[in-house]
Amino acid sequence: MANRAAPLTFLALLLSAAPSVAQRTLGMLDVDVAASRIYVVTHRTGLLSFLGHEHVILAQKWTADVCVDEPTHAASRATLSIDARSLDIDADSARVLAGLDGGPSEKQRKQIFAKLHDAKGLATAQYPEIRFESVRVGEVAGGKLLIQGRMTIKGVTREFELPVTIGRHDSGQMLFSGKTSLRQSDFGIRPESIAGVVKVADVVDLHVSIVGRPAVARC
Repeated sequence: MANRAAPLTFLALLLSAAPSVAQRTLGMLDVDVAASRIYVVTHRTGLLSFLGHEHVILAQKWTADVCVDEPTHAASRATLSIDARSLDIDADSARVLAGLDGGPSEKQRKQIFAKLHDAKGLATAQYPEIRFESVRVGEVAGGKLLIQGRMTIKGVTREFELPVTIGRHDSGQMLFSGKTSLRQSDFGIRPESIAGVVKVADVVDLHVSIVGRPAVARC
């Protein structure tokens, strides 16, 4: 993942949250990184899956470049770059955020952290950037947006879709939240297994919650 970190291509979502205007404008979105969250939740499978844990991986360093097309969505675009080396796993605050109880011991957490970053995992020393780029944005039922784009993990690029719900705070900030599923094996990542009876499922859930405010600057 390149070093320009930027939260998710799903950011293009801002488009429909903007007020209608007679003339189209393409403006930047100021993303509040401190108030935003990007994380992945893994699941367990296998004969003794009840003995394992679900895990949460939180992106701590990322940046986003977002242009909003008002009042239509057609020209909106966004790029998100995450520093893969900053990914943390199973921090107490992250497990609370993801609604997960319990969790591994501190010794187990360190072992899992090492596996997350090693060559069989994300190989973050060799591939320090996870990158998301929007390709198109459309509206779907229920007032949601559907962000279609490309995701690059561990040097492998795959297409993905992210349904996004849009909200607006009284302060003028906008909230874009979405969830989608990804297969680790699609990116050359082998799910972890313990003796073949407790496994991390191939499919993981990507959660995105982006808070931002329209900026004066134009794209």
